[in-house]
Order: sequence, then structure tokens, then C-alpha cells
Amino acid sequence: MTILLNLDNVVLAKTGVPVTPNVGLPYMANALRHFGLPDMVNQCFNDPKNSNREIHPYNKILGSTFSLIAGGDKIEDIQKLRADNCLAHAMGFNSIMSPDTFLNFLADCNNTKNLEELNKLICLNALRKSEVQFFTYDNDATYFNSNKKCATYSYKKEKQMSGLLGFIPDLNLCTTADYRTGKVSPKTGVLNQLQDMVALAKEAGKRILNFRSDSAAHSFEIFKYCIKEHINFFISLSQTPIIKNIIESIKEDRWQSLDDKASIDTNDKKNIQWTESTYCMVKTKNKHVTMRILILRWEVQSKEPRLFPEYGYHVIATNSNLPPMQWLDFHNKRMASENYNKEIKNGFAMEYSPSHDFYKNHNYFLISILAYNFVQIFKAFYLPLESFSWNIKKLRFWFFDIAAKFVHHSRQIFCKLINVSDRTFSLFEYCRSKFAFVPDPPLLA
Repeated sequence: MTILLNLDNVVLAKTGVPVTPNVGLPYMANALRHFGLPDMVNQCFNDPKNSNREIHPYNKILGSTFSLIAGGDKIEDIQKLRADNCLAHAMGFNSIMSPDTFLNFLADCNNTKNLEELNKLICLNALRKSEVQFFTYDNDATYFNSNKKCATYSYKKEKQMSGLLGFIPDLNLCTTADYRTGKVSPKTGVLNQLQDMVALAKEAGKRILNFRSDSAAHSFEIFKYCIKEHINFFISLSQTPIIKNIIESIKEDRWQSLDDKASIDTNDKKNIQWTESTYCMVKTKNKHVTMRILILRWEVQSKEPRLFPEYGYHVIATNSNLPPMQWLDFHNKRMASENYNKEIKNGFAMEYSPSHDFYKNHNYFLISILAYNFVQIFKAFYLPLESFSWNIKKLRFWFFDIAAKFVHHSRQIFCKLINVSDRTFSLFEYCRSKFAFVPDPPLLA
């Protein structure tokens, strides 16, 4: 067949041939069914159908999340999946829901609690199925600009919405998520999310061993709670007057050059110095917490000549017994949570606000979290280990955005992948092999 160079002379036409350009999505839908998602949806969405014509919540959850997983970043983008009849039938649906149905789903205030409970259940079952027994929990707030009426000005002096997100880096899961306006302090809700995560791990028969956060977690209550629950905390401290007094009291001969092996994101490690000290945070006369602190300092560059150098400081607190450089390296791995934030915002359209109504935006935010977590569960339990570190962009390229044709032949159905590499074919083979294992029943309340 000759290559068509003059495409302006080619007639365009539609066809109903059973071909889909997104065959990775039905495989993911089957993986989530294998994981127990239908039972979880039925529990979280009580009385799911009021009439025989109403679309089941399971259909709505998969339709909305798969639209984001496929690369959509607006409500209307679900039309692309809706037009793919082969995709809908491969997922077991008569059709994918329309944008209007999607908006109505977001407008239902009852769905906020249901979506939060669903995310909790899938995280609970992921923790349970994981071979890891002791988890690290990272917490971080993220902000995104918004021109919607419900947005407010944040400390960045911009009109924004924000999300307080908690992650389990062992599974890349977003286990806790709060949606709020930009004016809400980053400190608000950190302790509550930590308590929720500890309870969730205990329910799964596991334990939170480490907690990492920025200065938003600089709180007596958080320190005390971590000690009570035997959690090692690694928290950046705000430079309060007491912390500044500790820094000023350190003698010059106690400062040491930073080890070249330390994981500091800079090429100028030789100019960074460190020392260790202790910090006693007092709540009342009989309530106090004593912890180790690691202090980093570096000379602040200035165009004007100075008699004495000026330094910038960064202080990290812990109750662990790790040596200073190991402690520093482990704390700096917390920066991965910022990459998770970027992944959800850029890869799953979390920063998009579809409405001026806060509750619609809140539900869309939760849909983005679910879409992200579905992908992480899929990578962790249904794809080879090499794919665990892939972002959604790479996963779309190698797995989701693959064309295939379904063919009935000899009383069997064949899924014929069209023009794919051996790498992609092996991913589908591996995924299919995982469906042969009988899954454990999901943990339900």
C-alpha cells in the first residue's frame, strides 16, 4: 500500500469497527474490579440507583477518573471516551456518562463524603495488600491559582485554592486530602490527617513508623502525638525567637562542613555547614518536649561588602537516633511529596476548578485524587516493578494510549494490539497474568 501524501484528497468517514485507541483503560478497569472496587463503591454510595435509568455510581466513578487518566483536563473532555463505544463495551458499560451527568455528579453534596470514604477504603486495601509492614507518611500543602468566586487570597498574595495532602511514599498513594480556600493556613489540619493516617494503618494491620513534613507541622501537639504513638518525626522548624537564640548560642568551632554524600539539592555543598543541638518546646509548666535539631547554615551572597558574613539557616527536628547525615538524607526524601503534588496537579488536572461553587470544585478535587490513586494501585499490583516509578505521561505512552481491535473467533475473544513494541506487549501480558490470582476480599466497614 502506498503512503498517502496528499491527505487533502482523502475522504473522512466514521466507522463502527470494534477498535479502541485506549485499550489500556479496559485492562485497568478489570484490574480495579479484581481489586474489589465495585464492592467499595456500593458500600460508599448507599442506595446507588433510584431508578432503572439512572447510571450506576461505579460507571460514574470510572468514567470521570478515566477521563483524567486518559489526559482530559476539563469536564467536556469526557466526550472523547463517550464516543469510543468499543471502550465502553470492553469496560462492561452500555455507554460512558455525558458531561452533563458528570456535572450533576459533582453538584451532589452527598458525594463529597462518599468520595472521601471511597478513597479511604481503596487506600486501606492497598495498605493491607502491601508486603510493607512499617510505612512513612509525608504531609504537604499545595496551592493552585483560581479565578473562581470561591477562591481567596493566600499568603502568596494570589487568589488560590489549596489542598493539604498526605502520601505514603512506599506505595505513592495519596491517603489523606483536604480541600480548602487559599486563606486557610498550611498548619490547619496536619495533626488531624496524621491521626487519621495512623488509625488507617492500624485498621490495615500495619504501622506508621516515620512522619515527615515542613514547618507547617512545627507544633507541640504533633510532637507529643508522635512520641505517644512511637513515630519518628522529621520536621522542619520555623525560625521562632527561641530557635534563633539557640542558633546564636552555638560557638563557631562547632560548625562542620557538610558531607559530600549528603543529599542536598545544590552543587555548592562545601559552603554549607551543619551542627547538632537540642530543643525543648514548652507548652505549659509541666508539658514540654525535648528533641534533637540539625542546623544547616550557608553564607548569604551580597553585592555590597560586609565586615561580617551573614548566614541563612534551615533547622530540622527529630526524635530518632539516626546519625546526622542519615537523618538529613531521610528528611530530604520528603521532597518527593512535592513531586506527587505536581503529578496530581499537572497529570490529573487537580488544579482545575470547573465551577464557582466550592462543593463542585471539592468533588472534582476528590475525583482527581481517586484517578491518581487508581493509577498507583494499578502500577503497584498489576504492572511490573519497572513501571512503579513511571509518571502518568510515560504510562500513557507505553500502556494506556494503545490501539487495539477485539475479534470474535473460535468461540474466543482476541484483543489484537495494533503496531506495538515488545515492551508494550509484555506489559499487557504481565497485567493479564495478574488477573488469574484470586484476590482477597476488600476490607469493608
